[in-house]
Amino acid sequence: MVPQSIFASLMFLPNVAFAQIPQTFWPASVPLVLKSPYLQAWLPTWHTINPPAVTAPRFWTAEKVLGWGGYMRIDDVNYQWLGTNGPGNKTSLMNTIITPTQSIFTIQAGPLEVNITFLSPIEPHDLVLQSFPFAYYFIEFAATDGQAHKVQLYSDIAGGWVSENDASLLLQWNTTQTLEAVYHCISRKDKADRTLQEVNDGAEDGAVYFGMAMRPGLTWQTGSDSAVRTQFNNSGTLTGLQTGTTDKDRPVLAISVDLGSVESTSEPVLWAIGLV
Repeated sequence: MVPQSIFASLMFLPNVAFAQIPQTFWPASVPLVLKSPYLQAWLPTWHTINPPAVTAPRFWTAEKVLGWGGYMRIDDVNYQWLGTNGPGNKTSLMNTIITPTQSIFTIQAGPLEVNITFLSPIEPHDLVLQSFPFAYYFIEFAATDGQAHKVQLYSDIAGGWVSENDASLLLQWNTTQTLEAVYHCISRKDKADRTLQEVNDGAEDGAVYFGMAMRPGLTWQTGSDSAVRTQFNNSGTLTGLQTGTTDKDRPVLAISVDLGSVESTSEPVLWAIGLV
C-alpha cells in the first residue's frame, strides 16, 4: 500500500538549483526516471534533433516501449510534448540540461516557453525518503508574448510499465481519489503468481502507481489510449471514469489539469510515478 502522504507532499517538493552548462554532446539516451533497476525510463537519442515529442520512452534495455504520453492545449490548440504517434502539433526542442538527478527540457509550444523537468531525487541524509520508489516530473511555463492564454496539461502511462508488450497478458487497474490526491495503480492480474520473476530484466510482480496531489482543475480518466487522449484533445478535461478493471488491451491511466487563462505557472504542475 502506498501512503497517500507521498502524493500529498508533492506540492512541497523544493526547487533544486543547477548550473546551466552549454550542451556540447548528446548521450546515447537521456534519463527520465532512474530510481531502481525496475523503475527506469530513458529517452533514446538515435537522432539528436529529436525532441521528446517524437521519441518513445523505453526501459533501460531499450527493447521495451513503456507507453508514456504528454499533451497540452493552448487556446484550444493541441500540442504533444512526450511520446509518439499522438494527436496534436509537435513541440519544438530548444534546450536540454542533464544533471545527476534531473533532465530538463525547454520546449516551445505555440506562444509558451515550457520547462519539463524529470526528477529522480537522491536523499543521502534521509533513508526514509531515499527508500521511496518514486520519481517525479513537473511542468513550468511562461508566455513569450506577455499575454494570458488558456492552458490545459495532460499526461498518461500505459501497461508497458508493468509487463512485456504481450497481448496475451491480462492487466488490472484501479483509481483512488481522496481529499489529498488522485492516483492510479496498474499491475499484471497474475502478479501474485509471478513473485520475484523477471522477463528481460523487468519485474513481473510489480504494481505501478501514477498520481498527483489534489489541486483545482484536476481531472482523470482510464481507458483505451485513443478514447482518453481524444477526450482531452477535444475538451481539455477528462471524464473521471474508469473503463474496465482488467483487459487484454493496453489501457492508459491519465491525469490532466486545467489552469484556466494564465500568463505563466504560479507553481509547477507535478506528477509522481513509482513501482512497488
